[in-house]
Amino acid sequence: MNRIILPCAKGSEQVLTTEAHALGLQEVKTGVAVVSGRGDLESAYRLCLWSRVASRVLWVLDEGKIESPDELYQRLYALDWDEHLDVDRTFAVSFNGIGQGINN
Repeated sequence: MNRIILPCAKGSEQVLTTEAHALGLQEVKTGVAVVSGRGDLESAYRLCLWSRVASRVLWVLDEGKIESPDELYQRLYALDWDEHLDVDRTFAVSFNGIGQGINN
């Protein structure tokens, strides 16, 4: 079970919490403009297809504290990308952070 993050418009969190739970999200947590929880890939697809409130469905592959740019690259290389991507395709990584050697 992966972590799934569902951003939403501020004020719609409770509606999304109810909707996400009904669509299979487990361990549902509500925050400001976001609902998160755990689910399998089928749940993520169901949320992506049927959610009327979430602005996105984010499937978390890995998370944790990173101390350096090298550690970030090591964590990225450690992921089993073949499980998620075809070798003939491209993808983008979006990152925001501030720290020693990382200023984005």
